Amino acid sequence: MNNQSKIKNFFRRHSVIPWIIGLAGVAFTIMALALTQNNAIRDLEKHFQTETKTRANLIQIELIFCADNLEYISTFIANTRALNRNVFQSLTAAFLSESPDFKPTGRMIKWVPVVNTDRRDAYETETRREWDENFQITEQLPDGRYVRAGYRETHYPVHYLEPFEGNEARIGNDFGSKADHRQAIEAAITSGKATTSDRVKLDLKNAGQFGFYIYQPVYKRMASLETVEQRKRAIRGLIIGVFYAGDVVENALKPMEESNIDIDIIDATSQPGKSVIHQLKSKAGFQERWHFEDFVLPSLEPAHYEFDVLGKTWRISFTPSKDFIREHTSATHWIFLPVGLLFALVLALFIRRVLTEKQRVEGLVEERSREIFESEKRFRTFADFTFDWEYWISPNNKFIYTSPSCIRITGFSARKFYNEPGLLTDIIHPDDKYLFEEHNKDIAGRKRSSELEFRIIHHDGGVRWIAHVCHSLHDENGSFIGVRASNRDITEKRKVDLLLKESLELNNTILNASPVGIIAYEVAGGQCVQVNDAAARITNATRDQLLAQNFRQLDSWKKSGLLEAAERAISTGNEQRLNVETTTTFGRAVRVACYFSIFMTGGEKHLMFLFEDLSDKAKFEAELQRAEDDIRKLVESSPLPMMVMQGDGRNVVFHNHQFREVIGYDLNTHPDINHWFSSVFPDEKYRQEIVTLWASQVQKAKEENQSIEPMETVIICSDGRTRIFEVHLSQIGNRNLVVFVDLTERQKNKMELEMLLSELTQKNKDLESIVYAASHDLRAPLVNIAGFSHQIYESIEELEEAASGVKLPPEALKLMMETIPQSLEFIEASSLKMEALINGLLKLSRSGRSDLQSAKINMDDMFRNIISSMKYQIEESNAEINVEKLPGCFGDINTLNQVFSNLVDNAMKYRNPEKPLKIKISGRKEKNAVIYCVQDNGQGIKKESLGTIWELFRRFDPSGKIPGDGLGLTLVKKIVERHMGRVWAESEEGRGSRFSAALPRKEE
Repeated sequence: MNNQSKIKNFFRRHSVIPWIIGLAGVAFTIMALALTQNNAIRDLEKHFQTETKTRANLIQIELIFCADNLEYISTFIANTRALNRNVFQSLTAAFLSESPDFKPTGRMIKWVPVVNTDRRDAYETETRREWDENFQITEQLPDGRYVRAGYRETHYPVHYLEPFEGNEARIGNDFGSKADHRQAIEAAITSGKATTSDRVKLDLKNAGQFGFYIYQPVYKRMASLETVEQRKRAIRGLIIGVFYAGDVVENALKPMEESNIDIDIIDATSQPGKSVIHQLKSKAGFQERWHFEDFVLPSLEPAHYEFDVLGKTWRISFTPSKDFIREHTSATHWIFLPVGLLFALVLALFIRRVLTEKQRVEGLVEERSREIFESEKRFRTFADFTFDWEYWISPNNKFIYTSPSCIRITGFSARKFYNEPGLLTDIIHPDDKYLFEEHNKDIAGRKRSSELEFRIIHHDGGVRWIAHVCHSLHDENGSFIGVRASNRDITEKRKVDLLLKESLELNNTILNASPVGIIAYEVAGGQCVQVNDAAARITNATRDQLLAQNFRQLDSWKKSGLLEAAERAISTGNEQRLNVETTTTFGRAVRVACYFSIFMTGGEKHLMFLFEDLSDKAKFEAELQRAEDDIRKLVESSPLPMMVMQGDGRNVVFHNHQFREVIGYDLNTHPDINHWFSSVFPDEKYRQEIVTLWASQVQKAKEENQSIEPMETVIICSDGRTRIFEVHLSQIGNRNLVVFVDLTERQKNKMELEMLLSELTQKNKDLESIVYAASHDLRAPLVNIAGFSHQIYESIEELEEAASGVKLPPEALKLMMETIPQSLEFIEASSLKMEALINGLLKLSRSGRSDLQSAKINMDDMFRNIISSMKYQIEESNAEINVEKLPGCFGDINTLNQVFSNLVDNAMKYRNPEKPLKIKISGRKEKNAVIYCVQDNGQGIKKESLGTIWELFRRFDPSGKIPGDGLGLTLVKKIVERHMGRVWAESEEGRGSRFSAALPRKEE
C-alpha cells in the first residue's frame, strides 16, 4: 500500500510525462495482479482454516458425545439394582438407534462385570438362568474360535451387548484374556475415569479398518472413591464402547457438505507406527487430473489441530486437494495484465481505492467474526459440557442450539430436536402440557426469567421430573430473538422428597400410636420440642400445653426425682430408669415407669423422656390374677385329669385333683416334664417315639395355624397300672394346658366289639357256605323226586290202558284215577317251588361272594335298557312309566341293574287292577348321597308289614297268585348295602308304594 501511495503522489507531480505514465501503468498493472493474487491466497487460506476448524470441532464434539453417552449409561447402571437385558437394551437404544442422521453401524456397547476367580463358577451358574445352560466365560483364539477361558485372578466377561443380533458368540468373552485390554481396564479402574485404547482392527464392518475402545468404569453406589484401593474395592464393572473411527468421523461431519479435503486422525500419545487411526480421502484425491490453470494455482500447507479427550491427545491433519484449491480460487484475474497495460493509471487508482476499502471492510468482518467465533466457542464449550440440558429456541420455536445432555435427560439426541422442533411439546406429560403452554405464553416477548417444574415422557417410556428455568432473549434494539432455557432432571430429588414426607408421616403415626408417653426436650434450653398423644393422655394435658413446658422448671419433676435423673442422664450420657408416683402439673395422680436417654439431631443434644402409666396396669394385673384363680378352680374341679406347664413346656406348675387321683404323680417328686416322662414312659424307645411325635404335632400346628391334634398314648400310673389316654394340648397365653381323656375302658370295649364283629363275619361266611352247600346238596334229592314222580305218572297211564277192558273195584279205580294223580301234581308243584327256593338261595349266596366292579354309571341309559327289556310286560299291563332326568352315580352296573329291575318288576306285578298303572322314576343329589325313587299307584303295603318285606322268603301275596319266590327285596337290600348305601319303602295300602335307594355320592 505504501508503494501505491508513492506512485499516486508521483503521478500527481509528474502527470505530464507520458512514458512515466506507461511505466507506471505497467507497474500498477503488475502490482494489481500481485495484490489480487495475494488476496485470493488469503481468502483461500481463511476459508480453508474455517472449514478445517469447524470439522475439527465437530469431530471433538462427537468424541465427547460418545464419552458422555457411556458416562450416562454407567451412571444409570451404578444407581440401579434391576439391570437385565431389556433394561440394557432400552438404555442403549437411543445411542444405537438407526436413523437417516445417525448411523452407528460400527458401534457396540458392552456391559462387562468384574468377576473374581472365586466367584466364577457361581457367576456362570447364575448367568445360565438368564441366557442358556451352555453359558461360560470364554476367550477368543487367534483363529477366531471361542473356547472356555482359563482361570485367572479376575475375569471381565461380556454380560450384555448391543446390538445383540449377529454378536451372540461374544457373550461371555473375557476382556481380561488379552493383555492390552486388561491393562486398559486396570488403568480405567485405578484412575476412576474413562480411558481409550490404542487403535485396533475391528470386524464390526469394513474388515481391516481401525477403531478404538472406550472403557468407562462403573462403581458401587455411594462408595468412596478417593484412593486407588477404594476404587478397586468398589468396582462393579465397566461399560465398554467399541467405535469404528470412520463411523465417528462420518457422524461428526454429517452436517457439513462434502469437500475435497483429506483428513488424517492421529493418536499423538500412541506408539510410533500405531498412531494413524483413520484416513479419510476426498473423492478428488483418488482421481486428480491436471488442468491448464494449475501452473498459476497457489499452494496451501496442511492444517493441524490437537485436543485432549479421554486421556489421549488427538491430532487431526487436513490436507487440501487441487480440486479444493480450484473450487475456491480463480485464474481469470490474469486477464488484467493486458488490460492494465492500456488502462494502467485508471485501473491503478481504482484498484488502490477498491483494495483499500476492501481491506478495511475485511478487517472489520474478520475482527467481528473472530469475536463471534470466540463467543460461540466459549458458549458451546460451557453448554456442551454442562450436566443440565441447555437449549436456545428461536421465536418460531425452532432449535438454534441444544446441548448433548438432552439425550441423558430425555432419551432423544440433539439431532432429533433439530429435525423435529415439535418434539419438545410432544414429550411434555399430558397432565402438564397446559401448564407448560401457559408458561411459554407468559415468557414470550417479555424481558424476564421464569421457573417451572413439570414432567416429561422419556424415550424409554418412563416419567421424569424437570426443573425448568428460562430467559427471554432480546437484541440491542429490544427485539425478541428467542428463549434460552436450562433444564435439570430432578426425578430422584422428587422421589427422595416423597420418601422423606412418607417417612415423617410414618414416624408421626408410629409415635402417636405408641401407648408409651414420649416427650423430647432441648438439653441446652430445656424447652419441649416433641410430644405424642399418649403423653398428653397420661398427664391429662393437651399437646400445646406440654410443648410450652421447660423440664427444668417443673415442680413435679423436682419433687419426684425426675429432674435429678434427667440431669444425671445429660451429664453421664447413660440411660436412666426409675419408677415414681407423682401428681402431674395438670392435676393427675399417676404411677409411671420412666426412662431417660440422650440423642443428637440437627447438631444439638436432646433429652428423650419415655414413661409408661402403671396405674391401669396394676388394676389389670389384679384382675388377671383373679381370672387365673377362677380358671385354677375350674381346672381343679374338672372330672378329667389336667396338668398346666410353663410356656417352654419344661416345668409343671399345676395338677388338678383328678390328675392326682388317676395318674398320681405330684409336683414334689416330678417338678418338670423330664421327671414326668421318665416315670409315665419307662421304656426309653417308646418315650423317644412319643417325644418325637409330640414335637412334630406341635410344629405342624404352628405352620398350619391350627389346633394341635390329640395323641393317644399308653401311660404307667404311679400305682403301677397301665392306662390308655388321649392327650390334648392347648396353648393359653404363656401356659400349656394338658388334658388327659381316659380311653382304657373304651379301648377294652372296642377290642371286644372288634372280636364280636370278627366272629359275626366268620359266622356269616360259614352261613353262606352252608347255604351254598345245602342248596347244591338239596338239588340231587329234588331231581330224584321230580324224576320218580314223572315215572309214576307214566306207570299210571300204562295201568289205565291195561285196565281199560277190566272192571276194577270202585276204590281201586278212584285211587288210580283221582288220588294218585292229585298226589303226583302236589309233589310236582312242591318240587318246582323247592327248586325256585334253592335257586333263590344260590343267587343270594353268589351276590354276597362276587366282587363289585365300581365305575361311573349313566342312570338314564340304565333305566332306558331296563324298560326296553320289560316292553312286553309294560304293554300287557298297559302301564305308563315316567322317567325324570337322573343324576349319575358310581357302582357295579350289573348288580344295580338287578336292583332297579326288581323294583320296576314288583311295581308291575303288584298293580291295582281297578286303575291304570303309573310308575314314576326320579333321582336327586343330597350332601353325601344320590337317591333314586321308584314310585307306583299299585296295591300298596300294609303299614305293619313295611318292616318285614326285606326278610328272606317274605311275600306281599302269601296266597301265591302272583308269581315270585320272596327273595327279590332281600336281594335288593343286600346289593345296596354292599354299595355302602341304604334302601327303604314308603307305602299306603290301596294307594301305592315308593321304594328309595340311597347310594354314596362321589365327585365326578
